[in-house]
Amino acid sequence: MQSDVSGQDNQLWKFETATTTPPPPTPLPGSLVKAVNVNGGAVTVGGVNFQAESASGLTVSNGSRYANQNAQLTPATDAVRLEMIRSSVWNSSGTMNINLPIANGNYQVYLYTWEDNQAMNFQLAFEGAPQGGAQSTGAANTWKRLGPFAPNVSDGNLTITATGGHFMLSGIEVYQAGMTPTPQTIKIMPLGDSITDGYNAPGGYRIRLSELLKQSGRAFDFVGSQRNGPAELEDKEHQGHSGWLIESNGSVQGISNYVEGWVGSAAPDVVLLMIGTNDVIQAYNLAQAPTRLMNLIAKIRNRAPAAKIFVANLFPIRDSTYAGRLQTFNSAIRPLIDARIANGEPITFVEMNQGFSANDTADGVHPSRAAYDRMGERWKIALDVVGVFQ
Repeated sequence: MQSDVSGQDNQLWKFETATTTPPPPTPLPGSLVKAVNVNGGAVTVGGVNFQAESASGLTVSNGSRYANQNAQLTPATDAVRLEMIRSSVWNSSGTMNINLPIANGNYQVYLYTWEDNQAMNFQLAFEGAPQGGAQSTGAANTWKRLGPFAPNVSDGNLTITATGGHFMLSGIEVYQAGMTPTPQTIKIMPLGDSITDGYNAPGGYRIRLSELLKQSGRAFDFVGSQRNGPAELEDKEHQGHSGWLIESNGSVQGISNYVEGWVGSAAPDVVLLMIGTNDVIQAYNLAQAPTRLMNLIAKIRNRAPAAKIFVANLFPIRDSTYAGRLQTFNSAIRPLIDARIANGEPITFVEMNQGFSANDTADGVHPSRAAYDRMGERWKIALDVVGVFQ
């Protein structure tokens, strides 16, 4: 299940002023030695098989068990991972020691941790040697995957020491050091109308999104039957169709009429969906436009049930009549999207209206190049929050 990545007050745009992008995560070494669900049973998370704590030989001193499966954690991720994270051991005071039997050698270690209350500071040591410097748990109801740490085990036990404020440990992954596989390439389908195509600025938001993904070391592939964009956009594929409706009205083409073939052919891992502006401008049966959008999403889900679908609301329009219709559409689709999210579907809402205005358009309808860049930043934030590349 995914969710709303627009922030606690439903305004993703508050995050768009960040001037730096997160550093790329260090790739996992290729050979898993041992993974442990610290306060739970055997489970598979992200393709990694975690042993039950009771079968791993793990021991904890000066730690207490704690679980809260009702906690709503961010960033959003899959339900199995969240269940493991929300069950943990923690140190209420002083130092907590974790010992895990393991063969002698050099390793790379990752730790799942979370915070249920307020940000706290702590320090970690491996085999008695501090690593990683001062750490913060993060704000309430956030989780992290810390690492890699690089201990050398010489006594048959991996010893992890946590000192400081209320460190909560949920999972441990141990890999052989020095082995790095090729990361999975995530196929992304930008899907929509002329804004996806990049009218007035060929490539549109895809230019900035591609730049940010590359800066973050992400392996990705834009997919679709269409191609356009400047030289700086090396990967030009997309599925944006200028002038198209959500669904054909008999005289104008519609995305929904072809989407199953496109998705079936490209097999995307991620779909970035923004569609409906032409329905608004043409006033095409607007009362049913939200339902047409939900039918379109259902078709995508039918052909790519595992794909993560990011659904954006519509960008502002200058004409006051169009703008009123657009806001009615945006207001109507939000509860429908939320209902699908609550039903466990891999869908995420992305805010593309608040924080923009008609002054951010080049022609009253289509974003300026600067606004396209900001849209690319919002898509990137959404991908990171959901953990698409983890």
